Amino acid sequence: MSIHERAVPAQPDRQHTVLLTTSVLTDGGRVSGTRIFRELGWAVGDGVRFTVGRHIIALQPAGTRPHHAVIRRPGHVHLPAGVRISAGMAPDDSVLLLAVPGAHLVAIVSAQLAYEALHPAIPDAQQPL
Repeated sequence: MSIHERAVPAQPDRQHTVLLTTSVLTDGGRVSGTRIFRELGWAVGDGVRFTVGRHIIALQPAGTRPHHAVIRRPGHVHLPAGVRISAGMAPDDSVLLLAVPGAHLVAIVSAQLAYEALHPAIPDAQQPL
């Protein structure tokens, strides 16, 4: 079942709560999500794995599996250049971090994807960014 087929509960419980914050991708590929990572219980040294899509990077805890990156400073994760490029993200891009604590998932969403999602509702929008 794809993410588009899942119904969103009318009254989300703790497991289905969505947390969000914004960040800016640094030149070195660092993204800050202190509140979100703390809420998920992700700490310095914890390994994370990436799943990359068009304008989105999903992070999940690696557990005992090999990891792609670790939480460096409290609330910071480094996204390797290949991951950023595959997702269409570049330094100084604004990103939206969405977390679903019950799924142990953080999605890093580009401003481009957010704009594309909102584009139909924007009066007189000529073309995507």
